[in-house]
Amino acid sequence: MSDTVVIGLFFALFGAVFAGIGLYLISKTRAFITESQKVSAEVLSVSETHDRDDDGRIRVTYCPTVRFQTLDGVEHTATTYYSSSSYNYPVGTMLSVLYKPGEETVRIPGGFNQYFLPGMFAGSGGVLVLVGLSVAIFA
Repeated sequence: MSDTVVIGLFFALFGAVFAGIGLYLISKTRAFITESQKVSAEVLSVSETHDRDDDGRIRVTYCPTVRFQTLDGVEHTATTYYSSSSYNYPVGTMLSVLYKPGEETVRIPGGFNQYFLPGMFAGSGGVLVLVGLSVAIFA
């Protein structure tokens, strides 16, 4: 077996792992959405996280803490599952959130918030599989 075939198969295997992780994360997200309740929540506070990127610029992300009532009338306070640069809501803002009974966090609905990272894993993994197999087959 030539080195080119081995490298191609390595890329395909690496891509398959990435695609598998992405598909797993997509299935977990879909299960959360299916099992969750959409409720209205009030922003109580927003915590900031400051990180430096590779260029030395400071990147700020926000993680809101919200108060909401479940469909059976029980009041809860929770933070969002993800932090985001777009989550800088003023205190008192009313949001729709997804709450799954038994979970300690809530999620703000929206395709980008929930599917971007899993989609990137699945998509980049799929591309690596195709490139790796192409290299291995046509080497």
